Amino acid sequence: MVKAHAGNVGFADDCRRVVAEVLDQQGHIDILVNNAGITIDKTHAKLTDDDWNHVLAVNLSGAFFLAQGPGRPRWCRPAPPGISTPCTKQRRAATCAAGSTGW
Repeated sequence: MVKAHAGNVGFADDCRRVVAEVLDQQGHIDILVNNAGITIDKTHAKLTDDDWNHVLAVNLSGAFFLAQGPGRPRWCRPAPPGISTPCTKQRRAATCAAGSTGW
């Protein structure tokens, strides 16, 4: 079953709220697709600070905050063989650095 959850990826609190909603309702996240992106049709000379910050908030920060989400260990589960995820990379780094999984 597919469910949709609405939020504005330009706001960190909204990203965290949406991830928390999914975790509360589903218990885990199987796939997170960060596919939001905007552009502002101006030359760089006419682009204001607010324009630039809005583009960065949606295109860059939103993906970061969604992937970060609350309770990351709760939704980071082992990936199928051959699939690399931020969670598997974190576990690998924790294993190399501390000699254990760190979870």
